[in-house]
Amino acid sequence: MMEHTQSSPANTDPMIGEVIAGRYRIESLIGKGGMGRIYKARQDVLNRDVAIKFLIPAGGASDDAAAMERLRKRFDREARMISRIQHPNAVTLHDYGTTDHGEPYLIMELLRGEDLEQVFKRETGGMAPELVAYISCQALMALAESHRQGIIHRDIKPSNIFLEDRGGPVPWVKVLDFGAGKFSGSVAGNTGVTQAGELIGTWHYMAPEQAMGEAVDTRMDIYAMGSLMYEMLTGELPFDDSNMQSFLMDKMMNPPRPIPPELGVPEGLRAILFKALEKNPDDRYQTADAMVEALLPFAPDMVGTGAHRMVDSSSSGVHAPGAVSSSVTPAPEPPAPAPTPQPSQTSASAGPFGLPRPLVLMLGLLVLIILIALGGALVLLTGS
Repeated sequence: MMEHTQSSPANTDPMIGEVIAGRYRIESLIGKGGMGRIYKARQDVLNRDVAIKFLIPAGGASDDAAAMERLRKRFDREARMISRIQHPNAVTLHDYGTTDHGEPYLIMELLRGEDLEQVFKRETGGMAPELVAYISCQALMALAESHRQGIIHRDIKPSNIFLEDRGGPVPWVKVLDFGAGKFSGSVAGNTGVTQAGELIGTWHYMAPEQAMGEAVDTRMDIYAMGSLMYEMLTGELPFDDSNMQSFLMDKMMNPPRPIPPELGVPEGLRAILFKALEKNPDDRYQTADAMVEALLPFAPDMVGTGAHRMVDSSSSGVHAPGAVSSSVTPAPEPPAPAPTPQPSQTSASAGPFGLPRPLVLMLGLLVLIILIALGGALVLLTGS
């Protein structure tokens, strides 16, 4: 969990100074939100700082017993998922338990740095293409391990991609927050993929089939990474996001916006990005490993050439993504795959009931817009 501590005087937060499980002494509040609170704590016996995530939201426990039970189940699912994903690019879970007051908690590694959402708020324009490939490779490797463990993340977005500052020339990437994750049918005790009609995620990054509430699989995470890559490269989203309805309409029926040539994004990297953004899951990379393999030639540090470096452009000492040292000669551009300037608008393959997929998308979009207009009471959409 990240460390960018909020102001939390001891006399205003009763948790400060509390000792959890006899060994984790809470020192400060890191963050809070609808799903819980995160604190920095000290584990004296091991001489290390940790992050503690509590279930109770910022506004306190809800009077809705059913809602709290759903939160508890999601919290428990997150703990089980993180414990299964033993990968250097995924956040590490140290412990899981319940306080004497019955509050569930997660003990996780404390990360120092910033997430991509913070980077996007601070930086203007796009990042260097080789840095985008490097960050994407590391995030995708964590997702590949997650998928091998039968886990779909379902909410890849900037705030869940953390750039850890380890004092080196480039950040180390960590994938965070599996709270929206889903066990696939390959895991004992779980059946099938995410069920049709279940819509969880952040609409800026969700795949078309996810937005339509169709049954989904790990390829939805591939699409989200494509959206994130586009935003890292351009500083913008791939579709018009002036409002949710127009954004979803654009996402369902139109190709992504072209990447301006002046950004200098290699043709091969654009082809990889647009393949990840294909509307039909069958037309995307079928695994995260396959997308990593395609990206590696564009991420020279991943193969040991040391081609891109980051410079310190802030007084806080946090390395600024997107800044590349002019003293380092970039690696030559790798051979580009067959040109794929834009993904197809829609796939001609058949959808449910044998209907053409474009027709299914259009009909589904109309239903979704109606639900949104009616308040979407049964739809869970996180994000702005």
